[in-house]
Amino acid sequence: MRRRPHFIGIYLITHKPSGHVYVGKSSDIFMRWNGHLTSLLAKKHHNPGLQAVFTKPEDLSFQIMEICTKKQLGKKEKQAIVDAAAKYGQKLTNVKNNPLAKLFAGPIGEKNVPVKP
Repeated sequence: MRRRPHFIGIYLITHKPSGHVYVGKSSDIFMRWNGHLTSLLAKKHHNPGLQAVFTKPEDLSFQIMEICTKKQLGKKEKQAIVDAAAKYGQKLTNVKNNPLAKLFAGPIGEKNVPVKP
């Protein structure tokens, strides 16, 4: 049996039709992506903004933004979210540590506030 690659790092999920994005971190990126797809298909994703725009798997693109160590994950994710907020603005569906959180429906720092597609 062949082993699949095991990557630790920061990733970006893009909903191509709407341009909405989600930044995440994982100690096993491919396994995490599978988890995202499973929960989106079951309509039980933890991120209401991403769930709201999701209709079919082929509308999503997955990109590894950066490979890092487990120890670096938290810091790297925070920076990636800040960078994504500057680039995507309200199209960023996760607002944890997002300096543009005031633009979203919830209070600053509230995680996973739904956005209007």
